[in-house]
Amino acid sequence: MQESPCPLLLHRTRREHVLRVPAGVPPLPHRNQPGESLLEWFLRHHAPDASPDQSRLLERGGERLLRVPRPGCRLPPHPEGIDPVEAIPAASRPGAPAWLDPGTTSLYRCVGLRRGKSGLPLVDRIGDHYLGTYEDAPRPRDLGTLAAFCRRAGGRGCYSKVARPGHEAEPVLIWGESLPPDSLAREWGVSYRVDLVRGQPSGIFPDQRENRHRILTDRIAPGLPAFPKGDARVLNAFAHSCGFSLCAALAGARTTSVDLSSRFLELGRWNFRNNGLDPVEHEFLRGDVFGWFRRLARRGRRFDMLVLDPPTFSRSRESGAFRVERDLPPLVRDSLPLLSPGGWILVSTNKASWAPSRFRKAMREAVADRGLEYFHQDCEPWDYRHGASYLKTIWMKLG
Repeated sequence: MQESPCPLLLHRTRREHVLRVPAGVPPLPHRNQPGESLLEWFLRHHAPDASPDQSRLLERGGERLLRVPRPGCRLPPHPEGIDPVEAIPAASRPGAPAWLDPGTTSLYRCVGLRRGKSGLPLVDRIGDHYLGTYEDAPRPRDLGTLAAFCRRAGGRGCYSKVARPGHEAEPVLIWGESLPPDSLAREWGVSYRVDLVRGQPSGIFPDQRENRHRILTDRIAPGLPAFPKGDARVLNAFAHSCGFSLCAALAGARTTSVDLSSRFLELGRWNFRNNGLDPVEHEFLRGDVFGWFRRLARRGRRFDMLVLDPPTFSRSRESGAFRVERDLPPLVRDSLPLLSPGGWILVSTNKASWAPSRFRKAMREAVADRGLEYFHQDCEPWDYRHGASYLKTIWMKLG
């Protein structure tokens, strides 16, 4: 089995830490990037007394490495060094993360962990509007700081909401125009209808951006296409507004989307039409995922990719309560008869209390009867990392 490379630490010596830089992750601080870089995150968590001003970014054999000296050590000159560390920027500078193109992506977190003393909460861009999320009720001057940030960033309107464990309030407009019902936001050039009125941060979950990009570009990892045979078929369970299905369809696949909500499936059809696709050429199935898996298996249906991104908790008349930590492993096992040989499974959960190591073990055990050809575990994109990681995603290619 091919195991994907560790996304962070490669090895330590007496003089340095050597880190592998994942694709799409900013290794060094950048003047236009409010979020935390790989170097800053590593120093804060693992090497607070190391020497960041001597760090070097290297290219070797097609991969990027970051060399961080250990305390009291200096790295010798290296001919492959390509970037010195820049000065850490002010956290309140507006703008997209440096590794995203704001011309093709308008769904991202522009103020995250490195808020410093700026007075800003977590701030998400959603199309032409901004949403600030507070842990406690903000003061009037806090809302003024947030509104000023949105004006400088060129937003048309700004919302705030309070979200903490066990409580999430509806967003409230604090400045500018309200978000129209049919507003659009872009991600990798794909348009999605977004909505704040019903309390959703958007029509899709922005922290799944990198996984949608893998499907959209037909590239799970270097040398591993998503759809090597062409004419692929994709089953997207718990489809929500069908973002994964839309990216697969734009990559040329035929898609089947399953969800309990007819409203979300209709939103998925709308997104297909808005991106130049005919939803009639794809399937949108309302109902319980377990039940549809059984019916599709009886019909002899096979798919080249399965996407399993369930909510933490849901309830259906057919299967009762779904609790992700208890029910996701058997769901993965039930899905295996639907997967064609050499097919891909994407499994994901945002249940923060499910430890990554236990999640990885549960997924390996669930597919033990099928030979694993590739296994890769990831987490949320860099701009959504604030505190402990919560999102766990695993790509598996099965024999």
